[in-house]
Amino acid sequence: MSDDSFVHLHVHSEYSMLDGAAKMAPLFAEAQRLGMPAVGLTDHGNMYGADEFYRQAEKTGIKPIIGIEAYIAPASRFHKKPVFWGQASQRSSDESGEGGDVSGAGAYTHMTMLAANTIGLRNLFKLSSLASIDGYYRKPRCLLPGQEIMTRGGMKRIEDIRVGDKVLTHRGRFRPVVEVMRNAHRGDIYGIKLSGRYSRITWMTGEHPVLIRHRDGTRSWVEAKEIAGGRPGTGTRQEATYWNSWVCLPRVRSDTATVTSIGTARYVDWTPVAASGDGYFQVSQRTGMGPTKHYAALAHTIDLDFDFGFFLGLYVAEGSIDRGHTVSWHLHEEERDLIAICSKMIEKYTGKEAVVRGRPDRPDYHGVAVSVSSTLLAQLLNSLCGKGANNKALPQFVFEAPESFMEGLFQGVLAGDGSKTRHDVVSIEQTSEQLHWQLRTLGARLRADFAATYRQPPVSDEHAQTYRANYSPSTEPTYRRTLSDEDYVYKPVLDVMTEAYDGDVYNIEVADDHSYVTDFAVHNCDRELIAENAEGIIATTGCPSGEVQTRLRLGQYEEAVKAAGAYQDIFGRENYFLELMDHGLDIESDVRQDLLRLAKQLDIPLLATNDSHYVTEDQFDAHDNLLCIGVGKNKDDPNRFKFNGSGYYLKTSEEMRELFREL
Repeated sequence: MSDDSFVHLHVHSEYSMLDGAAKMAPLFAEAQRLGMPAVGLTDHGNMYGADEFYRQAEKTGIKPIIGIEAYIAPASRFHKKPVFWGQASQRSSDESGEGGDVSGAGAYTHMTMLAANTIGLRNLFKLSSLASIDGYYRKPRCLLPGQEIMTRGGMKRIEDIRVGDKVLTHRGRFRPVVEVMRNAHRGDIYGIKLSGRYSRITWMTGEHPVLIRHRDGTRSWVEAKEIAGGRPGTGTRQEATYWNSWVCLPRVRSDTATVTSIGTARYVDWTPVAASGDGYFQVSQRTGMGPTKHYAALAHTIDLDFDFGFFLGLYVAEGSIDRGHTVSWHLHEEERDLIAICSKMIEKYTGKEAVVRGRPDRPDYHGVAVSVSSTLLAQLLNSLCGKGANNKALPQFVFEAPESFMEGLFQGVLAGDGSKTRHDVVSIEQTSEQLHWQLRTLGARLRADFAATYRQPPVSDEHAQTYRANYSPSTEPTYRRTLSDEDYVYKPVLDVMTEAYDGDVYNIEVADDHSYVTDFAVHNCDRELIAENAEGIIATTGCPSGEVQTRLRLGQYEEAVKAAGAYQDIFGRENYFLELMDHGLDIESDVRQDLLRLAKQLDIPLLATNDSHYVTEDQFDAHDNLLCIGVGKNKDDPNRFKFNGSGYYLKTSEEMRELFREL
C-alpha cells in the first residue's frame, strides 16, 4: 500500500434499503480505478450484502472489509419507548429525528463496526441477528412476581419497584430505575437451582441473561435457558471448583463519598440547643401555663465507627421501644459483655445510666433487660432501624459507611440473633424479611458469604413467618462451598429446571449498569451483549448520530467520556477509534473540537471517513430520487428528507487528505 493511499471504511451499498445507492460491481470498479487496496461495507443495521460484497471483491482482487453501521438502542433493544438524553428544546424537528437528541426520534444511536478477522465476522453476524430477532419481535426477559430485588432502602418485590428506586447492580453499586415493565408470558420458564442447602429456585423467562462465572474463571452474561448446571463429566469429583457454572452475587462497593458520621437532629423531632454538643429542647403547650420547654440530651453528632455499629446491631437483634421513650435490650443474664456494652453506649450517647433488670419473681427465667428512658434515643433508633421485630432494618446508609461500622453492625446482629450450628457457621432466624435480605448483602460484602436463604413456615397461627440464613463468623472459614474474589461471591448452579407458565412477568431498566440483583445478578443491557461478542471487532464512534457525538451535541461532555471509555473497555484500546467526517454540516463541525479533546483525554486514535452512499459524484441526483421514494414524498416538497452538505460518494485519496489537512 502506498503512503498516499486511502481506504473507505464507511460505505453504504444498495443493501442499505432506500438509503444507499452503491451497487457492488460499480463500487469495486471505482475503488480499483482509484488504486485503493481495500474497501469497507457498513450497511445500515444489516449484513445482507456481505456475501455479494465478498464475491465481488474476489473478482477484483481488492480486500473486502465487512462491517455494519449498527443501530444501538439507547437503553435496551427490548425498550420500546423513545429515549431522550437532553431537554425537549434540543430534540430534532426533522422527519427522521436526526441531528438533535437521540436519533430516530429517540430510538437509536449509530456505531460503525468492522470485522478484523473470522471471529469478528461471526460475532457481527450474531449481533446483527440478535438485534433483528429481539428488536422486532419482543421476547420479554423477565422475572416472576414476588421475586425479591435489592434496593438501597432494602428488599422490594419486583412488581413493587418504581421509577427512581435505587437498586443494587452487578457492579456492586446502587443505580436508579428508569423504567418498569410488565408483560404477559405464556410458555416455558426456567428455574435456576443452586448447590448446597440453597433451597430457593429463581424462576425467569429463558431469554433473561444471568451473570455467570465459567470454569476458566471468566464471567459473561448467559441466557437462563443456555446455562449449564451440574458438574462436568460424570460428576464424581466433589471439589468446590469442579462445576460447570456459578452465579454471581456482587460485593457492594459504594462509589459515593463515605459517610463517616451522622447528625442526630435529622432523625428526631426535637430542636438542638445551639452551642451545645448534646442538648435538645421541645416546646409543649400546657393548660393554664402556656408554652413550656423540655430539655433532654443526645449527642448531636455520632461517629459511624465499630462501637456504634455494634450498638445498632444489638438493637436490631434484641432491642425494643416501649411507649415511645423506653429503649430496652433483652439479653441473657450470662451475656455480661453485651450487658456492659449496652450500658456503656447508652451513657455515652444520652448521659444517662442504664437500668439492668431481671425477673426475680421467676427463678426459672434468666433474661435481663438493659433499659433507658430517652425519647431522643428511641426516636433515633426508630428512624434508623425501625421498631418491632417484623419491621427492623439496617440503616439506609449502611453501604456508604466505613467498613468498621459495617463490621460492628454485622457482629452486633450475629451476637444478638445468631446461634452457632457448627464451629464455622452461625445461623440467624428473623421475622423481618427486609432485615434478612439486607444482612445477606452485608454478609457477601464482609465475609464473602453467599448465604442460603430459607423461609421457615410458622409453627402455629400465633407465630410469625421467619427467615433463616447461615453466615461465617470469621472472614476465613475452614471450608466453603462457594468461590469469591474482590468483586463477587460465586455459587455453583446445580440444575436449570423448566416448567410451563401463563401469567404476568416483570422487568426493570436501570441507569448506567442496566442490571440488578435478586438472588444473584441479572440484566437486560445491550452494551453487555456487545461485550459478549466483541472479540475480533473494530469499532468507531460512528457518524454524527453516534452516542458520543450525540452526548457532545447536547453539551454532556462527561457522559460522552463515560460512553467512549466504556466502549474502549469492551473492544480494547487498540480496537476503538474516534471517527471524523466532514460533509460541511454543522452537526459535524459543532462537536469537532470536543471530539478531538476527548480523543486526547482517552488516547483514542482518529479515523477519517466519508459517509459514502453512492459511487461517483454524478450519482447525487439519482440518490436524491431514491430518498424521495424512501419517505414517499415528491422531490419538490420543501419539507422532505434529504442529505444536506455534499460529497457522499467514493472520494479520492487526495480529496480525503485535503478535507483533513489540519489534523
